[in-house]
Amino acid sequence: MKKVLLVLLIVLLSCGKGEVKVTPEESRIAGSAMEVIEQIRQLYQGNAKSALKELSTPEGYLGHLSATKDFDTASLAFTSKWVDVKDSTIEVNVAWKGSWKKGDSVSNEKGLCTFVLTRQPMKLTRILGENPFNYPQ
Repeated sequence: MKKVLLVLLIVLLSCGKGEVKVTPEESRIAGSAMEVIEQIRQLYQGNAKSALKELSTPEGYLGHLSATKDFDTASLAFTSKWVDVKDSTIEVNVAWKGSWKKGDSVSNEKGLCTFVLTRQPMKLTRILGENPFNYPQ
């Protein structure tokens, strides 16, 4: 019985060390960044190119969103993997999966990318990795 209590005590004392604690402010910023990315996804699916300008910097729009290809319908799903809040930017690592239809042709793709957003105001500035808005090809 003493051995069981000793093992239990050691396990309880060893838990919780080295934990990374997220501040409430970082959590709020990360949530806001994911909301902006979700808005961009919805506007893209709705072919609202002019509205996409509102959620991105001029460099972000010209470099990553303005070159979208034409499609009849698109369905994108984003799964956030990691959010890194820095001094002036927020980086959101995302796994994405998409399906595009143009005429009779259907294209299915998936990939990983990092959305880089400015903090104030929160706007898309870059997409690193596989840009989900470059499809269908």
